[in-house]
Amino acid sequence: IKWMQMREEKILLEDCFVNKQYYRVIIYGIGEIGELVYKELRKSEKISVVCGIDQNSNLYLEGLEIKGIDDIPINADVIVVTPVFAFEEIQEILRKKTNLNIVSLEEIISV
Repeated sequence: IKWMQMREEKILLEDCFVNKQYYRVIIYGIGEIGELVYKELRKSEKISVVCGIDQNSNLYLEGLEIKGIDDIPINADVIVVTPVFAFEEIQEILRKKTNLNIVSLEEIISV
């Protein structure tokens, strides 16, 4: 809902990432929300989506490489977790796999 309000106010999702100095992004969770995040960020000249991560690494989203949780690249500034309802659990799992910043989408869009 917050994201939709931002769109009405002409606040771009990319600006939320730039404000937090996140330029190379990994999207965790390639469901409906993850797909929307990717589709908005891929248009950005400031943000680069490194890849997507999902428990189901067999998913396909045009233009996005989707990796499993054991294949997290290190060339990113942040992993943004789109299933915000399970953020703490996912963060705990990711902490065991990487030292990258891990934030929820909710934190990114809190302006």
